[in-house]
Amino acid sequence: MTSREATGGRSQAIVQCKAFARPIGPAVVRELFGTLAHHDGATIAYLATTNGVTQGARDWCKGKPIRIVTPDHLIRGTL
Repeated sequence: MTSREATGGRSQAIVQCKAFARPIGPAVVRELFGTLAHHDGATIAYLATTNGVTQGARDWCKGKPIRIVTPDHLIRGTL
């Protein structure tokens, strides 16, 4: 049985939460992407962070199924 069959055909996501004192850099985003690539059934990854990400991390995410979630997104209800 595949992950998709086990979830009734719904897609799966990976969520990683980071509470760093500084913005997250590209290394953490690359690691999350590697996890996503090896997880059967997951089609998107979310990185929830208390202090955002660097421009380098944001640039690395472009065109990839990774979404950055900040407290501001949660307050405004936007993702």
